Amino acid sequence: MTVKTMLLGAIAIVVGADVAYAGVRSTGAAGPAFRDAAWAPEMIPLPTGSAAMGSTEAEAPLASNPKSAAMERPRHVVRLTGSLAMARYLVTIGDYERFIRATGHAVAPGCMVLRAGVWARDEQASFRSTDFPTNARSPVTCVDAGDADAYAAWLSQTTGHHYRLPREAELEYAIRAGTTTVRWWGDDTNALCTKLNGADRAFDSAYPGNREAYRNCSDGFVQTSPVGHFPANPWGLYDMLGNVEQWSSDCFTPTYDGAPQDISTAIPTGDCSQRPVRGGTFHSGPNLFRAAARGMLPAGMKASSVGFRVVRED
Repeated sequence: MTVKTMLLGAIAIVVGADVAYAGVRSTGAAGPAFRDAAWAPEMIPLPTGSAAMGSTEAEAPLASNPKSAAMERPRHVVRLTGSLAMARYLVTIGDYERFIRATGHAVAPGCMVLRAGVWARDEQASFRSTDFPTNARSPVTCVDAGDADAYAAWLSQTTGHHYRLPREAELEYAIRAGTTTVRWWGDDTNALCTKLNGADRAFDSAYPGNREAYRNCSDGFVQTSPVGHFPANPWGLYDMLGNVEQWSSDCFTPTYDGAPQDISTAIPTGDCSQRPVRGGTFHSGPNLFRAAARGMLPAGMKASSVGFRVVRED
């Protein structure tokens, strides 16, 4: 599977909610935001409850190919029963720079970047210097899963609380935020440019002929946007869809067969050389802007459209 196939998708259509799962959701409100230190991420306690995980039969045509549709099945119920807080924002370049200064962690240069519509490795690119302008409030990219894990381990060591990358089920639970529709604001794509950063008219102008682009509106950004620029979902979490893909802590499994019901339980099997990614990116079309949409990448890959956020589970 190529990087383009993994990261990019096709144009979506309007899909109705799955009536069978309409009553399966968390209806509680998220808790008040908190920080463990002035420099630590702002965290949102997630409400306990249940949610459907995976795509409906009606969503299958939205997947870019039959293999990716199968990745989102079987649809099943997951539950959050314990304490879990998720970062309100994606980790930023400024956040990551603070970690680098404190630890001396070395992020090797070299990153997959989009040039003339084609993904290629740039040996000089790094999280400080991607293929487009960024600032301290931009989501950090060009870090692999190990680099993201190292940041979470540093937070744990310095705050005395257990931080880590989210499990894949935790990400979908938080993307849904108590809703049962394809996206947290509904099933249609008409509001995309006001809700998230994706492959819009501006992106299509910069990268002509991109088949994933939706050209009926502009969201104001060609590449990444500052974290928190677009509206939060119902639980106060920003950029859960769009901007950059998000690393998860799980090993990749091709389907949900045997997946645990407790969303905070690690998947016992899987290919640990691959990690699931969630949320879609600035170069994604509407098919990846779904709560159920999955992707996967080699755990050691760095790309200018892949970042992360953290969770705290104590």
